[in-house]
Amino acid sequence: MKKSCIEIIKLIYYLFEYSVFVVDNPEQFPLLLLEETIVIADELGLKHPPDSKTNEPV
Repeated sequence: MKKSCIEIIKLIYYLFEYSVFVVDNPEQFPLLLLEETIVIADELGLKHPPDSKTNEPV
C-alpha cells in the first residue's frame, strides 16, 4: 500500500506522541519566511504547498 508523505509524517507523529520512551515532542516552526520558501520552490520548479481551504501558499 502506497502512502503519501503527509500520511507517513502523521503516523510517525502518533508513534512518538504516544511512546513511553519519548519525553518531549516539540512543535515544528518554520525556519524561513514564507516569501523565501516560495522563491526556493519556484527555483526548484516545485509547487509551493497551498492551504487546503484558501488555496494560499503556506
